[in-house]
Amino acid sequence: MLAVVGALAFAACGSSKPAYCSAQTSLKNSVTGLRNVSSASELKSSLQKIQSDAKSLSSSAKGDFPSQTAAIQSSLTTLESTVKQAAGGDTAAIKKLPGQISATVTSIDDFSKATKSKCS
Repeated sequence: MLAVVGALAFAACGSSKPAYCSAQTSLKNSVTGLRNVSSASELKSSLQKIQSDAKSLSSSAKGDFPSQTAAIQSSLTTLESTVKQAAGGDTAAIKKLPGQISATVTSIDDFSKATKSKCS
């Protein structure tokens, strides 16, 4: 399931780019960090960092990319809820994680594609 996360590619952002370019890079780094997660508590902690980075991204980009930032927030909210259930031992929630991680990665990738001309 986490292999999907590794497939995510982002454009590099420089300091002369819009603020959401650096926020996008931070989010990418947090998502990439999921590859090293080995427990439910680490997953929860990583998800909190991702949520914080996504919030920063949304704040700086929602005016220019409202659909994409809303999709990121929605997918992360759903994933966060499922992670909490999975951490509590809910087997059905654990089975949902790969699909929800994939949906989150897709929403972030869609944002990356939409901002490519401004962040590359």
